[in-house]
Amino acid sequence: MLSGELPISLGNCQSLEVLYLQGNLFNGHVPSSMKELRGIRDLDLSRNDLSGYIPQFFERFGNLENLNLSFNQFWGTVPTGGIFKNASATLVAGNARLCGGMASFFSNYISTFF
Repeated sequence: MLSGELPISLGNCQSLEVLYLQGNLFNGHVPSSMKELRGIRDLDLSRNDLSGYIPQFFERFGNLENLNLSFNQFWGTVPTGGIFKNASATLVAGNARLCGGMASFFSNYISTFF
């Protein structure tokens, strides 16, 4: 099991397409250097102890197909652009302090199925 903060050096892996770091003991914020991962398709940071606002730069990841941020300690408003427009591709459950944006987020998700 890995622990500590997510390394800033992750942003140097610009050709990275898949990153699974779920189920560890990572804490702190998602480093801003991760905005350099523009080619990422699948990102799973679930089941850690990450906190802070969900970074807005995830909205600008044009190749991102799946984003799992569930069961962390994120707070604030769920972004509404980019990957966040597709509720079936984005998981944020288990972050009790997320607010705002959730109503539209889940209404988009529900309308996908009904």
